[in-house]
Amino acid sequence: MIIRKPAGKGGAVPPPTEKEQQAFYDALWPAEERRPPSVRPAARRSGTGQTAPVRPPSPAAGKAAGAPPSPAAGKTVAPVRPIPPATEQPAAPDAPAPQSFATCDELLAYAQGFLRHHAAHGGRPLGLAYGREILAQLYLALQTDQLILLVGRSGTGKSSLARHFPEVFGFAPAEVIPVQPDWTDRSDLLGYYNPIDRSYVATAFLDALLRDCRLAAAHPERLYFLCLDEMNLAHVEYYFAEFLSKLQEPVPEIRLYSDTVARDIVRELRCNGFTDEEIARPDADRLLVRLDVRAMRMEERRYFISLCRMADMLARYPATVRIPRNVKFIGTLNQDETTLDLSPKVLDRSLVIRVEHAGGGTEETPDGTPAAYDRPARYQPLDRMAASKGAAPAKDGSDGLVTRLADELGLFYSPRQEACTFRDPRYPRWRRALGGNAAADAFLAMAVLPRLRLDAEAYAGRRQAVASFFRPYPVCRAIVDALGQGDAFDYWDAGRP
Repeated sequence: MIIRKPAGKGGAVPPPTEKEQQAFYDALWPAEERRPPSVRPAARRSGTGQTAPVRPPSPAAGKAAGAPPSPAAGKTVAPVRPIPPATEQPAAPDAPAPQSFATCDELLAYAQGFLRHHAAHGGRPLGLAYGREILAQLYLALQTDQLILLVGRSGTGKSSLARHFPEVFGFAPAEVIPVQPDWTDRSDLLGYYNPIDRSYVATAFLDALLRDCRLAAAHPERLYFLCLDEMNLAHVEYYFAEFLSKLQEPVPEIRLYSDTVARDIVRELRCNGFTDEEIARPDADRLLVRLDVRAMRMEERRYFISLCRMADMLARYPATVRIPRNVKFIGTLNQDETTLDLSPKVLDRSLVIRVEHAGGGTEETPDGTPAAYDRPARYQPLDRMAASKGAAPAKDGSDGLVTRLADELGLFYSPRQEACTFRDPRYPRWRRALGGNAAADAFLAMAVLPRLRLDAEAYAGRRQAVASFFRPYPVCRAIVDALGQGDAFDYWDAGRP
């Protein structure tokens, strides 16, 4: 169907009545749906305590508010004010004099104090207490391109750590998306293309991902974070399977729909009078005036609305989404009887950090006053940081750890994880910056222990070997000691009640 302007009697087209305008704006296509997500009005609080969208004023409401009255019959209809183009949220600016630290010890001490004393958006301190080894593992994990998983009991501050840790470096807080128990495939995470009305049904995760990808491409010096909260309420390998594979590629790309669909939509839009500029930056209200929707029959108006939606889909949701390396993914996992275990595929592509509250005490300056943490630290990759002050040269034998894992524990360490941990070219510098055997301890705790599962028979013959292997590594030793009293060994039983 080609949109056309039919001629009335004598070539004149009668103007619409105010009732017709109201019906067109509200019944065919509600005004809030025409607004891009980034410029939609904020939600208001309803009387029931739930949020309700604030509807933009209709033509009738504009008249009541003192807007110019609707033109009378025979007069030219005033153009509808166009909706401004979608705008991105600007990257959070750096502080005037951001701090930079020479050693990792100084940065971790600052991060501990920041998370405890820094004022949140409501003005109250965050009050988050974490052990330095937890922050060191998270900082080290950010150097890799692996999925970062924070695991622990409910209430240990996993979501708060994922949300606020980026603020330590002056980045925006992570966007936290809750996972639902009924998620079964990628459409629950990324949405899907509806071939019936030729539109894309998006999700909150996809909208956040597209926003962060655009900002990350424009600001490669910054990091952007997305957090999936309580990932193991559903099977991670079902809904997150595509990400697990794509994130291992040099240039990760996620396909939302086929290029053929995009080409067909563009062709149909051009045949119906849409210019390339209007396809790239659709503005429905401007098109209402230019194509003179008043002169169309009702079925033609409906078709016009569907064309606008198709153009809007192309502009908001490209067929392929390229994920820059400075977009980081974090997940939180609860350990209780309501959650699901992770498959080997997920563990092979993840770094797991056990989170517990440090508790007790406050960071103070020598004069006894609480330390002030009002300036963000400058993010600095670990391999550019000098060795910790007073740290002895690392002699952790990490080059032989992979072989020892197979010989002494019978655990096969995948080449994929080996390449991003002990065999990463930056590993010697990470080891010097952290000092001692801290880097090896962190990688063993994040990548090896979560995959170590021994039944009663196997553990009976290797109990001493397990204790001996992890004895030089404090973080690993604490986990092994917590599990070593049972008949079997399973990392995922450490935090369960």
